[in-house]
Amino acid sequence: MEQKTTQQDRYAKDCIYAIDFEPSTSTAALPARSIHARYHQLTRSNMMEWGPSVVFLPLIGASEDAATIVELLESIAFQGDIVVICPQLPKPQLVERELRGLGPGQRLRLVQEG
Repeated sequence: MEQKTTQQDRYAKDCIYAIDFEPSTSTAALPARSIHARYHQLTRSNMMEWGPSVVFLPLIGASEDAATIVELLESIAFQGDIVVICPQLPKPQLVERELRGLGPGQRLRLVQEG
């Protein structure tokens, strides 16, 4: 019998940061033990101190969009996974390809809620 692995299961043992989510935003796709941070806290020294293996971020954040945050993560040499949470989109593969092209490649996944 094939066992289905959820997003939460996949990152259950990782250090996880949720970046730039509005408090009112649905975060059902986030693992329960996510640590929340804001865009302005994303510095090389903070990321080295926190040591996240994965970050979750919304397609449209509280202060920045996913492209801006992905570019910043790349500029500070973040090597972990990046999961972008978004609403249902008509062509999500186009958005995912665009974001992957900013540097993270296969380390980035687009996850649609709903």
